[in-house]
Amino acid sequence: MRSVLRVVILAAVSLVAACDDSLPSEPVVSPRDERAGLQTRDLTVTLGRGSVGWEGRIPFTIRNVSAAPLHIGNCNGAYGATMERWESGRWRMVWANVIPLCRSPDIVVPPGDTLAQELRFFAAFDGARAQPAFDVSPPPRGTFRLRVDMRLAAGSVPDRWRGADERQVTSNPFTLVLP
Repeated sequence: MRSVLRVVILAAVSLVAACDDSLPSEPVVSPRDERAGLQTRDLTVTLGRGSVGWEGRIPFTIRNVSAAPLHIGNCNGAYGATMERWESGRWRMVWANVIPLCRSPDIVVPPGDTLAQELRFFAAFDGARAQPAFDVSPPPRGTFRLRVDMRLAAGSVPDRWRGADERQVTSNPFTLVLP
């Protein structure tokens, strides 16, 4: 009787888990999540050890999957980007870039178009007195995604904006490797 009860409980737990629409226990890195508007070139990103921090280049594309032009606010081409790590069933921001305070004309990606970009990544070592740095110590390893600050034009009035949806502004998951 005890083993039958155990099987019934396990079956019930499995059924509830299968019907749960919440976040997966771990995001899928491979095969690539093609639904993301941002696509990293590689599914594994390796950072190098510089003199005062972690360094690397992360090539990616921004594909506008909406019906409206996608606008990226910037300062001489530098724009807001963050890196999030998958922790305890959710995405957590662990790094944000530092950009100058100026205003250049928006980078515009028309509907259906793709823009190739490269994030020149830097994160200072603990105690290096430099920014940006990882928000966690020791430096994180694991599953990550990029997020870029973007917005969509809302109608024909240039001063009306709406935020781009989550799938548009975040990348496919990738694995970050540190030496």
